[in-house]
Amino acid sequence: MAINVIPARPAYSHWIPVVLAPLVAGIYYLSLRSAFSASIQSVLTSANDVDPLSLTAPHWGSHWIYRLFSELVSTAFALFVTAGLARVKAKQAALVGGLTIATGYALRTGVLLWAVFALRSGEYHLKEPWYQSVIDGLMIFAAPAMATAIAVSAQEFTSASDRGFGGINRGHFVWLWLLSYWYGLALISPVMNFYIRQSPENFISNILAIIVYGVPSAALLFPLFYGFAYLSGSSGRAWHSVFRDLAGIGILLGGLIVGVLIQYGWMKLAGAIFGTR
Repeated sequence: MAINVIPARPAYSHWIPVVLAPLVAGIYYLSLRSAFSASIQSVLTSANDVDPLSLTAPHWGSHWIYRLFSELVSTAFALFVTAGLARVKAKQAALVGGLTIATGYALRTGVLLWAVFALRSGEYHLKEPWYQSVIDGLMIFAAPAMATAIAVSAQEFTSASDRGFGGINRGHFVWLWLLSYWYGLALISPVMNFYIRQSPENFISNILAIIVYGVPSAALLFPLFYGFAYLSGSSGRAWHSVFRDLAGIGILLGGLIVGVLIQYGWMKLAGAIFGTR
């Protein structure tokens, strides 16, 4: 009787995701961080002092709490993806990813300090308030510090499946960073507005927030959930992997388009009825 033997993967293959970790961490970090930056004016009514689309205007301005939240979420997301893709070498990949983000902020902070000490005050102008530079400095230490905890969570998540990242073929992550930006851009505003407008003392305000912001959030969360369910194989288990992947991609892309249209129409209607923006 013939016995099929699956050849073991060479040991060096486990280090490939670690080598690619700087690229993965950088792309996924910037994709979600850019979505946060682009969404600031739709989340904060006072964000009239920033212009995310301008290279010369401040992108964060005086809104340091929003910026700090976006940095931590974007970093955690990027390190989770980086560690999850590495599987066996999750901790090493997460640390390399964290150091990559930290290096970017170290260079940025270094240039700022050089300008402060080497140039006269009239020769440069800080685009952002000084406390945004403090956050830049904090990220030098925060990104690597988050790596170990994030890697443990990612490793537990990936261990539930014998392939890819939680059952998702790792090849999909070549393009999924684009979806992280577009879904982030569509979801950040309604989700954050929903939480910002929660009030323990005002039941009516909570109901209004659910009505106004729950529908546009659900319009994107449902296709996001089911799209990844098919990509990971938790849905459509009887199907061939190729058809599951096609279904997942179709749900994610089609759901994004339909969800954005639902969001646009619903927010126009909610604005006319409730006076929201």
